[in-house]
Amino acid sequence: MYLTAGEIMSRPVICVKSDTSVRNLMDLLNEKQISGVPVVDEQEDLVVVISITDLLSLSIGSSVDFGISDFHTSPPMDGLSLA
Repeated sequence: MYLTAGEIMSRPVICVKSDTSVRNLMDLLNEKQISGVPVVDEQEDLVVVISITDLLSLSIGSSVDFGISDFHTSPPMDGLSLA
């Protein structure tokens, strides 16, 4: 049996804006019990997907009061939202 991404994804899609603080992102992931979220810009176009793995790469001792756009680890995904 072959499943599609659409069959296993969470609905509704939970996403955040690129100016969301990392602290708020961590709270959201914990509250919703999800492992990552799409990040969208002001026009709601997909910018990147941030995962728990990305967050684990942060130094625990550092301040987490900066925005998501300060630590994108993946290249922009132009056109991915059209797939």
